[in-house]
Amino acid sequence: MLKHVLWAALITGSVVSSGLSLSACSEVESCKPGTAGCVEAGPKDGECQFDLVLRNGKCMNPADLDKDEDSGTDEADSGQVSACAPCESPALCVPEREECVDFCETPEEIPGSGREVEQITCGGERDAMDKPLVLTFAETCTNTCLLTCRWQNWFCPGAKTDCSAECAKPYVQTDCSLPPGPSGGCLNDLACQRNKCTEVRALGCVADATLCPNTMGMAPVCEGITCNNQCKNSMSAQANAFDGYCDDGAYTFSDTDLCTFGADCADCGPRNMPERAVDKGKIELGEPCPNSARCAGRSSDFDINKSWCLDVAADVGRCLADCSGDDETCPQGFKCTALSNSSGADLIDGRGRRGKVCYPDNQNQCN
Repeated sequence: MLKHVLWAALITGSVVSSGLSLSACSEVESCKPGTAGCVEAGPKDGECQFDLVLRNGKCMNPADLDKDEDSGTDEADSGQVSACAPCESPALCVPEREECVDFCETPEEIPGSGREVEQITCGGERDAMDKPLVLTFAETCTNTCLLTCRWQNWFCPGAKTDCSAECAKPYVQTDCSLPPGPSGGCLNDLACQRNKCTEVRALGCVADATLCPNTMGMAPVCEGITCNNQCKNSMSAQANAFDGYCDDGAYTFSDTDLCTFGADCADCGPRNMPERAVDKGKIELGEPCPNSARCAGRSSDFDINKSWCLDVAADVGRCLADCSGDDETCPQGFKCTALSNSSGADLIDGRGRRGKVCYPDNQNQCN
């Protein structure tokens, strides 16, 4: 199984509920005008059936609302209010939170929006199909150069090298093919080159002037920077290091918080900021999110799944409500829309349930 849940599900289906259809109550017989049974039974989306409207904890006919207003009834005074006050366009009501959310708004700070560090391998790692990744001597040599160059750009004062261009130059392969010595050659020995590559990749910030290019003559800057590759979890040391996923829990960019802040440097990059971890699995509906795994109530079993993380506007992912179940519909302003995987096929869980999400129906207003 893949360790992480991909968040970039694609929208491909059509609406399966339309108009003013509202979420069903748990017990139909209790969903009558003037009763509170719908609330006591726990409405799934804070709404009532049969075009009834939730007011003061009761499912009521819209016509009766005018009578309440004429009688001077004040919802605020009663301590009970409807799921959402009328929302100003383009905001939509999120009944689960009883708040209006502007899905068109681009937040100033978005979890998971930071610079993604490119995974540079050394060979021997496992790929997505759990097969060993095999690199040639030349590929391993190039990657050793890329890792060295990236490290210097991170820590050496004034270093701004175009690593891709530099490591494509002929001298790189020539130096790797030399006999072992001061120049660091490996004489076309793949195992030797892989070891050198691994050593560079595992290198944290070290105040050693010899590690920066001679033309700079300055030691690496390590003060205030956290960078090591001791990413650990309960299973084993370094189980999450060098896997291409950032696991240090940083707010602006991380896939998980499985290890200590700054301890997954090869996958996350150096940290020179105060620690600010994302509460994994607790991002509420309507809030910006980096992936579905971070949304509250997320499950790979669509029967019990509660949310998805999908792009809504301006490449901003937000947690949206699941509607995969046969008895799940979406509140007004949302369409229950089918999802597909990266290959364009239906997104199906282990029980054969097709994934569906309540997607905002007013995104044309975001432009």
